[in-house]
Amino acid sequence: MKFPPGKRIKKILKDKKITQQELGLKLNISSKTVREIIHGRQPITIKNALKLEREFNIPAEKWLMEDMEYQLFLLRNDGIPIKRYFKSGGIKKHENR
Repeated sequence: MKFPPGKRIKKILKDKKITQQELGLKLNISSKTVREIIHGRQPITIKNALKLEREFNIPAEKWLMEDMEYQLFLLRNDGIPIKRYFKSGGIKKHENR
C-alpha cells in the first residue's frame, strides 16, 4: 500500500523543525503547493522533485516513483485517498478487481 510522498515531506519538516511556508520559500513554490503535495492532492512535478532532491538529499527519482505509485493507487481505486479507502472497507470492496 502506498502513501503520498507528502507524508515523508511532513515527517522531514517535523524532524528539521521547518514549516511548510519555509519550505515553500526554500523551494521557490507557494505554501499552498507545498500543502497540496503534503496532502496528496497535487502530484510532484519533475521540477519540484529536483528541488526536493537538493533540499533533502533524496534523489528526484525516489520522489517521482513514490508519487507515481500513489497516483496509480488512486486511479486503481476510483481516486479514493488511502484513509477513506480503509474507512470505507475498501479492501473488501476492491479485492475482486
